[in-house]
Amino acid sequence: MVDEDHATKTGTVFPIKSILCGNRVDCPLIPKNEASWMRDLQYMISQTYQVHRAMFKNMVDSAKGFIVSDEESLFQSSNDIDTIEKHRKMTLNVTYDHELRRKIEIFLVQLRSKLRSWELRSKSILWKEQNSYNRYNITYQRSIPTYPSVTRLCTVPFVTIDSSLEPFTSNGFAPILPKIPVINFLKERFPIHETCALVANSGSLSGSMKGTEIDSHDIIIRFNDAPTVGYEVDVGKKTSIRILNSQVVSRRSFNLSDPLYSSAVNLVWDPSSFQVDLKHWYSSPDHNFFPNYQIARKLTPNIPFYIIHPRVAWDLWKQLQTSKPHRINRTPPSSGFIGLLLALRLCSYVYAYEYIPSIRITEKCHYYDNTSGLGCTFGDWHPLATEKLYALHLNTASDYDLAINGRMRTRGCG
Repeated sequence: MVDEDHATKTGTVFPIKSILCGNRVDCPLIPKNEASWMRDLQYMISQTYQVHRAMFKNMVDSAKGFIVSDEESLFQSSNDIDTIEKHRKMTLNVTYDHELRRKIEIFLVQLRSKLRSWELRSKSILWKEQNSYNRYNITYQRSIPTYPSVTRLCTVPFVTIDSSLEPFTSNGFAPILPKIPVINFLKERFPIHETCALVANSGSLSGSMKGTEIDSHDIIIRFNDAPTVGYEVDVGKKTSIRILNSQVVSRRSFNLSDPLYSSAVNLVWDPSSFQVDLKHWYSSPDHNFFPNYQIARKLTPNIPFYIIHPRVAWDLWKQLQTSKPHRINRTPPSSGFIGLLLALRLCSYVYAYEYIPSIRITEKCHYYDNTSGLGCTFGDWHPLATEKLYALHLNTASDYDLAINGRMRTRGCG
């Protein structure tokens, strides 16, 4: 039996009798020992309410993380409620900068709004020509939307082309393709892989001063031909893995022995049709990188160079589409989203720098050139807005880290 005054003590009073019976004196929904029954019911409801309210408040407080501490310890190690509660108790002595909190709140609300407006262009009649684009023959039938999560994203296998797959068994590629599956190879090459840094090419990395922090991670993943020389202060100088789109590899100037690539494990990807017919893909790729790949493997066989299976990109696209009630762009995801999957597969924790833009957001496309346009950030072709909204659901870093540091954090596949 519970304390008679428990509901009063908790400060939460629920008018149970009036809810169940209205103004009726004789109510069949309440048993004869009314007082005892009411106390027990009141206690259960009050407890449930208090627990859920506390859990929700702790999750919001910690996930938003509008806190600035001396050590800037603004991460949560997981989505686990106990961990979040411990983190909250550990940061009771932090100071709150309310003006900064307000600015961060406004910025992130505006960012989410901008991402959603770009995402919903796929439904707008104003973008009829772009929305009719279906170069890859996507025939996907939408189903009930599912909530974005690391667990769901980790159901996508990260596989590469090997010599057992036609037409590569018989077209001369078999001897030059890597023999060890890419994930196994990477874990052997990088035996310590607790943290991965995913370094975007974004112009908002300019002036970030994140180079030393980026280089402190176990594995650093970069994209395409983004340089580090001359930009070390902002982006670091180490490169463990480089993910290349086929446009880069198909250029005449591409040279795997260039220092940009030679110290890293390189992976190239190219979109096939949605049905993933490898024979058709080999004969008609988006950008014909195959000749340069063959040359690179023959001239520099000691530099690791993998071809990502085109199924990976379309499996990721399906994850994005199933997270939405509306149709998204019928184009493959970006190198960044492919890199995110690889990082999740490799590391216990993944830190993505300026993948979700910070307050340094700019129209400048890349930190290393002068091309401009918001489409580089929000997606003129790739479904970038959907990718970034998905990534926001995975994020366990604070809003301070997202908005000020440009640093997203999530756990790996485990």
